[in-house]
Amino acid sequence: MDSRLKIIHGDITDQKVEAIINPNNTSLSKQTKLNSIIHKKAGPSLKLECRAVSEASIGDAKITSAYNLYPQYIIHSICPQFQNGISGEIKLLESCYLSCFSRILKLRMRSIAIPVLGVESSFPSKLAIEIALNQTQKFLKKTDLIDRVIFVCKDLDLYKQLLQKFNKEQLQSQKKKIFRNEAEIQSCISQFSILSDTTRINFSDINLNELSNIFHTGPLNTFIKKDLTQVLQYETKINANGDHYYQIDGVEHKVPAPYLPLIHFIFDHFSHSSNLIKLPQQKIFKLLWDYVDDIVSWATNLDTSLYYQSFNIIKGLEKSRVDIYFGIQNLKKNYQSDPLFQEILILPDLIYTLSRLLISRGVNINLKVDILLALIYVISPVDFIPEGLVEHPIAYMDDLAICYLVLDKAIQHYKVHPKILSREWNSSVEKLESIQKDYQKVLQVMDKQLIQLIWSYLQNKIKIIH
Repeated sequence: MDSRLKIIHGDITDQKVEAIINPNNTSLSKQTKLNSIIHKKAGPSLKLECRAVSEASIGDAKITSAYNLYPQYIIHSICPQFQNGISGEIKLLESCYLSCFSRILKLRMRSIAIPVLGVESSFPSKLAIEIALNQTQKFLKKTDLIDRVIFVCKDLDLYKQLLQKFNKEQLQSQKKKIFRNEAEIQSCISQFSILSDTTRINFSDINLNELSNIFHTGPLNTFIKKDLTQVLQYETKINANGDHYYQIDGVEHKVPAPYLPLIHFIFDHFSHSSNLIKLPQQKIFKLLWDYVDDIVSWATNLDTSLYYQSFNIIKGLEKSRVDIYFGIQNLKKNYQSDPLFQEILILPDLIYTLSRLLISRGVNINLKVDILLALIYVISPVDFIPEGLVEHPIAYMDDLAICYLVLDKAIQHYKVHPKILSREWNSSVEKLESIQKDYQKVLQVMDKQLIQLIWSYLQNKIKIIH
């Protein structure tokens, strides 16, 4: 994705650019919300000039002065009306961008602000966004003249959709894939046949009392406070195995007996909002039970073999890394200036690097097992500070700490050759050199005891077969 392309939520008439694009009709008199705003702020002279301009065909563009606006020009794009997607309107909308960009080059403009064309002409937003980004990227690849293209969305939902699509394409273009082909995946998985007789990791037997004590006596107490309400006091059915069946809003939720303490832990700690952690205000209870169902579904579908578990983890690494990337990006609006947000930005890169070390021939198999353990914790739906519920950077700090712990072990204990590490490293050299310092900063927030508890639990599950 070209770095000259930006996405913002705001008013296109406020942009400090040389030109803005105005979606219009053949007579340049379209009465839409955006067109009305542009005319109102530009002043009555714009309407007079539009009357003097000859009619244009659909897909074409006309240029007028911008009058009272900061830009020098307004490019009026003649947009088609959406019909059914197979009547030529898609090609016409693409032509709108081509015509606008042609005018930009002709006038040698270096900065421009654009709305998502077509949305005011009944185009589905997903389709309009796809056309917008595709055509703009094609244009930017062909010219060095343009310094800045800004997509401006007044509508918040449209902005979020555009930003998500933009971020996804940016990630795919800038980040290398973890596995280059299927053969690398299979080769990576086959290494862990040494774990074939070991017990699966499902976190149902972790020491929750100690975990809760750490939450309430250490630095995490600033963020997470235990709720005193007993939210699980509902009628339940219990079968012969001790499994509990809860009826919530007409839906039955099964909680296998081994997971009941874990479910109580989740509800006791996350069924409320604190000052620093903002849980979604709607349907908190439903979100909690959705999270519970994800855990139960994942855990009950696990094979007893850790080798089988590693198979699923490795196969899902790429998707999980992308999901984590977008989860972090969703926090940007509210927490961009928060130091914790700046810390967690590196997490997708750490996942990439650790995953690539699993493939490297020069890495000790014991380190690879440690990396696998870390990735199981990071990727499994069991999360002691769940990202799906906790809308705060703290939700990713435990994952970050576990990744740093293993990478620090790779450098300090396993002495991974610098050439191997730099070859697989997916971030700046400066960040690689500051791993130990960054790890200690994270521990100050997370509490060293918590990370030690999680890591000890993971390692106690491993018995390598020689």
